Amino acid sequence: MHGYAKDELAGKSISLLDDPETRRHIAERVKRLMPGEPLHAQGVHVRKDGSSFPVDISAQRIYIGYKPYVLAIDRDITDRKKAEQALIESEAKFRDLVESTSDWVWETDENGRYTYSSPKVKDVLGYDVPEVIGKTPFDFMPEDEAHKIITAFDGIKAEPRPFHGLENINRHKRGHLVVLESSGVPVFDKDGQLRGFRGIDRDITQLKKIEQKLHEMSITDELTGLLNRRGFFALADQQCKLADRTKRQMCLIYIDLDGLKIINDELGHETGDRALIETAEVLKKTFRESDIMARIGGDEFVVLLTEPAETGVENVTARLIEENLRVHNTQAGRKFELMFSMGSAIYDPERPCSVNDLISRADESMYADKQRRRLER
Repeated sequence: MHGYAKDELAGKSISLLDDPETRRHIAERVKRLMPGEPLHAQGVHVRKDGSSFPVDISAQRIYIGYKPYVLAIDRDITDRKKAEQALIESEAKFRDLVESTSDWVWETDENGRYTYSSPKVKDVLGYDVPEVIGKTPFDFMPEDEAHKIITAFDGIKAEPRPFHGLENINRHKRGHLVVLESSGVPVFDKDGQLRGFRGIDRDITQLKKIEQKLHEMSITDELTGLLNRRGFFALADQQCKLADRTKRQMCLIYIDLDGLKIINDELGHETGDRALIETAEVLKKTFRESDIMARIGGDEFVVLLTEPAETGVENVTARLIEENLRVHNTQAGRKFELMFSMGSAIYDPERPCSVNDLISRADESMYADKQRRRLER
């Protein structure tokens, strides 16, 4: 350990092996020792070649006869010190990594209470670390969301397993809602018992807004702001299934903007686009927000009345559209008049049909109305 032969140390002072600081420290403590009282310390020993190494010292003061002696055991702890230093450096790297990431890193006990939180919780939820410790994720969620996530957590806890991409809605300290994506792994003690969970939360609020915007763009007519054909079929199909369960009728109104080609040819396509936009405006004034309005073709519009209030609602609705159209056309400075042909079809849950079939029936009714209007003109 020291590089000395046994006979080289015989009769020599221990100070030969200690560096000056260790020598002074041990000497002061030995003086204060009571007989039989143990001493534990760490110090540095010097080898024969001049190099030094850390030691763990255990000693006690004893008497042989009336003469005091010190009985000591020195243990070379070089490997342990290296391991401790490696652990410190590893923890420092981990801490730097955790604190530099934009995500929130956390640990919980087996009941989901936070035992550790990285400072990023301030950016994610607006809370300081001490405000989070001891709380559960459910404490920061609206009640209905908390119930849903508690159910998911109970399943993960019952059969501990990693989880990834668990989306959950949280309330920021300032009051607004934040969407987080949680991933984590179970942590076990040396006996294999669940000790808690370790994981990371990522703020995906903006991503969800972008996804919602892209979804709306995919089902919305860019010009009029109404649903497009794809969006209408998706929502109308859902309403048909709901009507089948609740046994309620619905009414589909089919509207064709007459003369759009003439407007385009004589006044230009920009004016034609204006005519389509104004058609949508008339429909929005006529129908409720709960009704499903869409532009399903170049000059073709449909409205699904999901809760018609009375028998013969198609006739009442047609008169209301015509009145709103008349008022719209009396506005000053107009270069063209809007003219509609309309048809309708009733969805009867006793005789269910597809959305395509419903539109076809309403289209036939609209075509008959168009022919009648041509004869009247």
